Amino acid sequence: MKNKKFIIFCIDNIKLSKQINHIQLGDFLLFDYRYFKQKFPNLEPPEKEHMEYSIVPNKQSKGGFVLYSTEQNINSNNFKKNFELQFCNFIDFLLYLHGKRAFEENKFNYTQFKENKKLHFICNEINFASYSDVYQVNCMNCIISEQLFKKAGNNKRIFDLIKLINLNKMEKKIKLAIDWIALALKNNHLTQAFMCLCISLETLLTSDSSSPLERGVAYQLREFGAFLASNNQKERLEIQSKIKELYAIRCSITHSGSLNNAVSEKQFYDLLNILKAVIGGLFELIDKKNITDSEKLRLYIDNIKFE
Repeated sequence: MKNKKFIIFCIDNIKLSKQINHIQLGDFLLFDYRYFKQKFPNLEPPEKEHMEYSIVPNKQSKGGFVLYSTEQNINSNNFKKNFELQFCNFIDFLLYLHGKRAFEENKFNYTQFKENKKLHFICNEINFASYSDVYQVNCMNCIISEQLFKKAGNNKRIFDLIKLINLNKMEKKIKLAIDWIALALKNNHLTQAFMCLCISLETLLTSDSSSPLERGVAYQLREFGAFLASNNQKERLEIQSKIKELYAIRCSITHSGSLNNAVSEKQFYDLLNILKAVIGGLFELIDKKNITDSEKLRLYIDNIKFE
């Protein structure tokens, strides 16, 4: 633990449910004041005028907190660049879990405190700490709970994708798709947000082969999407029909060039729910069938169609 360095961030409007006081998500620990006080009872926050915005959790804290520990050189420009990308991904993935539209203001404040004697974890000095608004989301009820992970597509493994280390091709597709979904959730223009979801669907389900698709993109999206989103025949037929309807809207927007009043909130969330079900199905196939790329997925679906 001697070489461990700790980074703390305070984040607005993303909190834990009352049932839990911390949750480990990849390399990030999301926690609240209760957990912090249990682990570090002797740590007192630096006195300041606005305690609700202290980087050290206290009773007046309004937001949630994130702890990241590392043995890397946190003073290096390379670490700072990579960490900022990872942290922004972490916030995006939390919004993906929540699955509600939340419009952002980017305010990433990266501040180093070199000699703050009050910032100690028992005997391990926090030699790097930061407070950041990062995303001041307009969605005021972004509550993270264990119940969230029972919903389709909300696999904790998504947080292991952030570092982009040793990922197979399908996992890289899932990571990119979630990035597009997060972008959709943060876009206050509904039609633009819907188009981001369409790109996410295409990212997940179109081939990464250089050869042309024999069956066509629209057909493949409907077929693959239906098979991945459900194991029930009736539901698959319904999902296939729904994707056809929603993708027709995407084509209409593309051909007309108009972004005005093209999509409803219901259609946005219909597509979002399908996407999350597809991502859940892909994780299951990676684990159980070793489906690690688009070609293996195509062969798998071709086989089960004729069982």
